[in-house]
Amino acid sequence: MVDRTIALAVLGNALETLRQQAQRLALGRAAAYAIAARAWQFLAGPVTILLIASRFSPELQGWYYTFGSLLTVQQLCELGLPGTLLHVASHSWARLKREPNGFLSGDPAALSELAGIVHGGRRWFAAIVAVFAAITLGPGYFFLSSQPTDIAWHGPWCAAVAMASGSLVLTVDFAVLEGCGRVIAIHRMRLVQAVVSNVVVWIGLIAGLQLWVIPLYAGVRLLMEFVFSRILHRQFWASLPHSDGGTALWREVVWPLQWRAAIHGAMTYLAYQLFVPIIFRTDGPVAAGRLGMTWSILTTLQSAAAIWMHTRASDFGVLIRQRQFAQLDSDYGRVARSSLALLGIALSLVVGGTLALTLLAQGLGEPAEGIRDFTWLVARLRDRLLDPANTLLFSLGVLAMHLPQCQTIYLRSHLRDPLLRPAFVLNLLMFALAIISAMLAGPTGLAVAYALVSVAGYLPLWYYLWSHYRTEWHQQAARIDPAPTP
Repeated sequence: MVDRTIALAVLGNALETLRQQAQRLALGRAAAYAIAARAWQFLAGPVTILLIASRFSPELQGWYYTFGSLLTVQQLCELGLPGTLLHVASHSWARLKREPNGFLSGDPAALSELAGIVHGGRRWFAAIVAVFAAITLGPGYFFLSSQPTDIAWHGPWCAAVAMASGSLVLTVDFAVLEGCGRVIAIHRMRLVQAVVSNVVVWIGLIAGLQLWVIPLYAGVRLLMEFVFSRILHRQFWASLPHSDGGTALWREVVWPLQWRAAIHGAMTYLAYQLFVPIIFRTDGPVAAGRLGMTWSILTTLQSAAAIWMHTRASDFGVLIRQRQFAQLDSDYGRVARSSLALLGIALSLVVGGTLALTLLAQGLGEPAEGIRDFTWLVARLRDRLLDPANTLLFSLGVLAMHLPQCQTIYLRSHLRDPLLRPAFVLNLLMFALAIISAMLAGPTGLAVAYALVSVAGYLPLWYYLWSHYRTEWHQQAARIDPAPTP
């Protein structure tokens, strides 16, 4: 009995310690689910990489990652609308609440605003889906056809576009739900989705489906998103009154943010989402495959670190609406520091792992012909990833870009976006340097250009802009309404 009591006490102390650490790191339940999903991806990633390295030829690997990069044109077609709708919805949500039965209640004006956001957004995305399908099926097909190959890619490409189009339809739903406080439920679903979709990909890779694993993966994710949004939240949507699309709200609030975010998003896509296709065109699918695998690892880690900030965006909007700027800055500072520190640690492990893999491969020597042993596996992985020097340069760029991304979310939570012009200039510079550097020096030139623009361009400029506008806006708000609104 005494041993059991001691064990329970030790367990209780351990759980309390974990709770305190979570609070110190600004790790709410939503972020906990999101980090768990990213942690799963971090654990599942090596399995996927091993299966791709062992089941795909270097050329097929290049096609695989080029497919994924081209499908990110979805971000371009979104025109910055999801993030804008999230921030706008969070301000309406400050006057609403969700009842236990799933229906909404609160200020009728706020409910009407939310209905306008949803109905107007869905109409927009109906047109966006058509544009996305046209861009990916047409120019995407032409681009892929420029590389002669015996790989059967036509059917998988068309199926992947169809699945991605379906997922794009539901983007409005998730943006509004997240802005309305359904952050925990969304990221809990994302965790389950990550596990299920990875397992499906593994089965497809083992079964020899090759490029068909891409539409299979997208199809599983689409099915789960549809069930979550349209079925499990049907009472949420049924609560919204009929609306003409909230013309006044879109003209006065949504449009001023959206057109800036659209241009910003388009330039960001051109600057940073085309690295793999550029190398695919300049250096071929084998080089694109090496960059694609490394870039996938780095961006996955960056996305995991950004979860801290994204899951608090709706909370920031509520605090701004209530003029609680001290609390806003305190929460933002803790979240930004935590995410930046963890990203730095994770990127260090990636660079160190790449270096260790290279040294191990050199020590073991080249694998024997026709024998698939540990030496063969190490050499295979070494040849499928970028070398340590290029990995370090890309990692520096990812780390330097993280703080500006956090600061962008902070500023846009005020329903303002003063970052269009500097972002346009820097993204245009990155796009031009990406093409020129890739043509001159391949992946190495691209890595140098990315690190230079991120460290010497974005990092200092964004810190200045964030500090300037944060001070100016909060002083203006204090003069207009010095008392917090409950």
